[in-house]
Amino acid sequence: MWRAFQARGGQANLKTLARLGEKRRSYARLFGVESYADFTLRRRMALNVGNVQAFLGEVKGELGEREERDLSELRAAKAAELKTAPDTTPLKRWDVGYYLERVKRERLALDQESFRRYFPPQASVDFVFALAGRLFGVGFEPVPQSLWHPDAKAYVVVDAAGRTPLATLYLDLYPRADKYGHAAVWPLRGSSTWSGQLPTAALVTNFDRQGLTIDELETLLHEFGHALHVTLSHTRYAAQAGTAVKLDFVEAPSQMLEEWVYDAQVLALFQQVCASCEPVPADLLARAVQSRSFAKGLQFARQHLYASYDLALHDKDAPDPMALWARMESATPLGYEPGSLFPAGFSHVAGGYGAGYYAYLWSLAIAQDLRTAFAADPLDPAVGRRYRETVLANGGQAPPAELVARFLGRAPSNAAFFEWLER
Repeated sequence: MWRAFQARGGQANLKTLARLGEKRRSYARLFGVESYADFTLRRRMALNVGNVQAFLGEVKGELGEREERDLSELRAAKAAELKTAPDTTPLKRWDVGYYLERVKRERLALDQESFRRYFPPQASVDFVFALAGRLFGVGFEPVPQSLWHPDAKAYVVVDAAGRTPLATLYLDLYPRADKYGHAAVWPLRGSSTWSGQLPTAALVTNFDRQGLTIDELETLLHEFGHALHVTLSHTRYAAQAGTAVKLDFVEAPSQMLEEWVYDAQVLALFQQVCASCEPVPADLLARAVQSRSFAKGLQFARQHLYASYDLALHDKDAPDPMALWARMESATPLGYEPGSLFPAGFSHVAGGYGAGYYAYLWSLAIAQDLRTAFAADPLDPAVGRRYRETVLANGGQAPPAELVARFLGRAPSNAAFFEWLER
């Protein structure tokens, strides 16, 4: 089963990927740039390939020992099950997912379903609205409208101080036939102070009507972060509004907000908006926090490999996609498994993230850096207001590094990200 999954896309996709790489290199050279990676990164926060390589090198240095510890733990779990010695028990790539889940379940005994009773859907919406109100000084007023489905709701986003309308937000939370099957935010209209246009966004999810797991609450807050980026934008031109920012920055505001889900002080807002909601037990929340940190070394080492491969794939030379992957994966602790065709199914390189996969890690580093401003108090309205006016309001009309530095009062740093990786 593992081999079949790793071979999806097949040789046909490998040929397509090779042609795509050639076309991208030719395109870059039309502009006098040697590689597609160099061409693309000129318009990103990272600016150039050298900066990305340096960043990925730092990440690799931080992950090395952590990855080895994670693999040793999984190898020991396999050895215990087979009743063999750990040092003579081989760990194969298809073992990883199974033993990760097994060890995690045995150690933490965390059942995501147990959270649904604490996070009813409407209370979860009211929670994120209350959080935004406390931090950013905004309110959400329901507006009766005939929309595309009875489940969809409309809200006017207002400034809490003067009740001035700022934007419109649509929520469509529950699954149904033929609906988009994931969670996302669509900017429907961008802010433009020049024309007087107010922004509009739609937040779409597929949550269970019985309640959310803590993973789903994290998803809601992540997508709400994108929605806030759109609706609290205050840019001169709509083309620079909201999430119209550099690819390697666009996820940072949402990734930052994810952290609030695991803070007991923040979750106490549930009881303010839902009198019947029980608090999440401290031990259950603690196990959820531990679950997020479980096997970080393995998780992020894999992300590092994907980012490094994507960057090398778009270098000035014309590497064979499969040979390049086999060489790079062979240098990892578990090596390359002959016959696997991962590049044939690596859809990100053709889905907007060509020479950009590193952005997931890069934006997470920015997110953790931004979060340091809230370290003393995650609900500090003064810091929240400064964040709204400095980062969210500016959308893409100023360089993200400049906005981050202005908000933090210093140059961006990866230190908080590396500290977070070690937890």
